Amino acid sequence: QDLDSESQRLKAELDHRAQTQKQLQQVTEQLEKEQRGRAAEREDGVNANHKLSLEVAQFKQSVQQLQLQVEAKHAEINAKSEENLEQTLKIEQLNSDIAQP
Repeated sequence: QDLDSESQRLKAELDHRAQTQKQLQQVTEQLEKEQRGRAAEREDGVNANHKLSLEVAQFKQSVQQLQLQVEAKHAEINAKSEENLEQTLKIEQLNSDIAQP
């Protein structure tokens, strides 16, 4: 009978160990799944950051191009203003010449 009870005790211990091993395996699989999910999220984040960096670089380039266009327009406007001023001075001179006898 001692042998039978010892056998039952060992069987119970083996069952307990098997259950513990099964639980450990489930927890391990869950942790691995969560780690893969976090790795995928990190990768998505890195990809999103890279995409945003490219968009920012393109935006900066567009802004620089617009700045150059604005500077060119300013130079054009300044040249026209100078031309208009010269024409105005010539007209004033002609008017002055006409007014004098």
